[in-house]
Amino acid sequence: MAATVFMFLLAGTVSVVLGVDLRVSLYDSQTYPPSAYKNKLYYLSRTTYNNYDQASYWCAWNGGGYPAEVDSTPELAFLEQYLVVTAPSTAMVYISGTDARIDGRWLSQRTGSPLIIFDWAPGEPNNSGGREDCLEMWLKNQARFNDGPCTNAPENRYVLCEKDLF
Repeated sequence: MAATVFMFLLAGTVSVVLGVDLRVSLYDSQTYPPSAYKNKLYYLSRTTYNNYDQASYWCAWNGGGYPAEVDSTPELAFLEQYLVVTAPSTAMVYISGTDARIDGRWLSQRTGSPLIIFDWAPGEPNNSGGREDCLEMWLKNQARFNDGPCTNAPENRYVLCEKDLF
């Protein structure tokens, strides 16, 4: 009986591990090298998008993730360093965050939860043109935050994706 239970648990564990490995496998031609922090895997698209929804869709279809959500100051420091080392030096990178409902009240697009961790670039957020409602990290300013357009961005953005590992 104990041997049967052990084999069942072992098979279930192997199945879970293999499932996770398969879901987070990424194609080198589509992403910059991924990096892990705590129980999350982060990966950056090589393709760029002029709207947040396309970028979010890309995360889901490439690794099963979602645009990165900054939950702590140490995580923010990790992501800023990851982007400075990994992304092109002038890149603008979508992450999760919008103030489309109420200007200045930033929420996660995925969960609707309020965001509380920010590292704004000088002069940001400024809602330039009255249409900057998405959160992005701006490499020109050491990956600090900028409010950018969610749709029809004049310059395409990369997307930083996050994937729960366990």
